[in-house]
Amino acid sequence: MRVALPAETGFSIEFATIYHRGAPKPLHPSAGGNMRVQSSLLRRAGGEALARRSLFGGQGLWRFFVCGCATALWITAVNPANSQEARHDGAVLFHDDICEASAAVLLPEMSFGRYFVVANDEDNTLRIYSSDASGKPTAYLDLKNFLGLDVDQDEDNKADLEGAAWLGGRIYWIGSHSRSGGKGKVRTQRHQFFATSVRYDANGTPIGLEPAAGTRPRSLIQALSAASQDLASAIGTQDEDAELKPEQKGLNIESLAAGDDGSSLLIGLRNPLQNGMATVVRLNNPTALVEDSAGTVRPELVVFKPLDLEGRGIRSMEFSAARKAYVIVAGPGNDDAPSVPGRSGFTLFQWSGRNGDQPIPLTMATGALNRPIGERFQPEALLLAPSGEKALLLSDDGDFKPDHAGKTCAKLDTGRRFRSAVLKLDDAGRF
Repeated sequence: MRVALPAETGFSIEFATIYHRGAPKPLHPSAGGNMRVQSSLLRRAGGEALARRSLFGGQGLWRFFVCGCATALWITAVNPANSQEARHDGAVLFHDDICEASAAVLLPEMSFGRYFVVANDEDNTLRIYSSDASGKPTAYLDLKNFLGLDVDQDEDNKADLEGAAWLGGRIYWIGSHSRSGGKGKVRTQRHQFFATSVRYDANGTPIGLEPAAGTRPRSLIQALSAASQDLASAIGTQDEDAELKPEQKGLNIESLAAGDDGSSLLIGLRNPLQNGMATVVRLNNPTALVEDSAGTVRPELVVFKPLDLEGRGIRSMEFSAARKAYVIVAGPGNDDAPSVPGRSGFTLFQWSGRNGDQPIPLTMATGALNRPIGERFQPEALLLAPSGEKALLLSDDGDFKPDHAGKTCAKLDTGRRFRSAVLKLDDAGRF
């Protein structure tokens, strides 16, 4: 079956995923912007199969759905004139309401240039923003009732969400599972792993979020402690242990990424470092875990061999089907570590995802990040274009002084905001 778009639309196919019995396989267009789908199931279902234009036409994104037997095909096409791909590399936008952006995904899934939803370190509310314009959130989800955490009653009731990833049509979120930063006290409020879904209007604009139906929050702390001796030592057994603060020797989760197998999730740790190397843990059963109403399903974890990120921990990570690899933002384990003048202390890497392989620095993108795109830009969320050629980075601006004000953003009563910037990544063909 051949899938093509009319030339007069100005759109070309950028990315597609074929699902056979729930398992995804990325597909890529030919040089002419069209795509040939090799699927005997689709052919047996009736030759051309049925295709319908979905919700996103005319706004930079055009999505088709093709279905036949047990195989389904999502096709995403973009109009370069309306796409985030046209946003100037390094251009900085400001997003109001919060300072400390910590985890995010793009909306809709497999898009680039419309919206993103972000968590932060200040409260338990998820916010949706436009990704191509500065401004206020367009929609919110307060997780107070779902997580049973009310920040107004106790300021320690923060989930500290640090990672997010699309998987199976849901957005999965993970808390840091860390102790407090002051005295290293256990904070069970941060032991969070759960899923949400997105609501769209007739134009494909995201208008809200909600907890994914039939799911509940879970904790990974016991499973992580049992996964390896290094993790058990970083978690500890005492209610208070100053050496296990999250920016020292204690457990500190900071990223979540879809597995390249289409069913697992990869968890990236900022701390602890193992002989200066970073830790990645694969969660093999995320769907079964959050759908387990009885609480009898246990997390199935596999610890990878440590990654050499030049002494840094993982601050964000995302899989790129186009690059057939993960892109990692690595940063200092301790924000107070001495910095090199003119450099952010953050580095971008590409990693195959194979256990034992080591990441390769993305020198061009790192150089662009370290040029003056803004004072103290600290990327905590990495959002990749489906093409794998660009990334949208969100900065944790809690320590940033906007407009050279005397106070850091985190201490402001009004005017709180965080920044985003688009970077072009190194050519995937050289790896």
